[in-house]
Amino acid sequence: MRDAQVYNTWSEEEIQVFLAERTTGRLGTIDPDGFPHVVPMWYVLLKGKVHFSTRVPRKKIANIRGNPQISFTVDSGERFDEYQGVLIQGRAEVVEDPDVLRTYQIAFAHRHCGSEDHPYVRILSAGKTRVVRLDPVNVLTWDYAGMAR
Repeated sequence: MRDAQVYNTWSEEEIQVFLAERTTGRLGTIDPDGFPHVVPMWYVLLKGKVHFSTRVPRKKIANIRGNPQISFTVDSGERFDEYQGVLIQGRAEVVEDPDVLRTYQIAFAHRHCGSEDHPYVRILSAGKTRVVRLDPVNVLTWDYAGMAR
């Protein structure tokens, strides 16, 4: 995320640690009628960038192909003095590189399924999914938990 405009008090390292410690974010795309489409997504960090996958056909892939500008939010905390998060705005790119796809599959399997033997990993490797990389343009953070320190 080094090339992105960063609006926060967190360092790059703090952002990466926060993202690595969580598993679910919210993907925001815009549909052809101009409506926001926000869905929860599991994600993987590869080379410091958020990657996620989805089976096809899905509305989120159609939305990304129509408008690659997306947002991705990861947050945590149940109370005000615990609430913190990261909002990444950027451009989505559907990944075609087979080496990146395989790296993603392995990382996803271990992060979200426990091993490469999980049945969903077969779906990932069967070509029924698309992997998307988020290239950040703006990164915003908030940390109400930090206010209590």
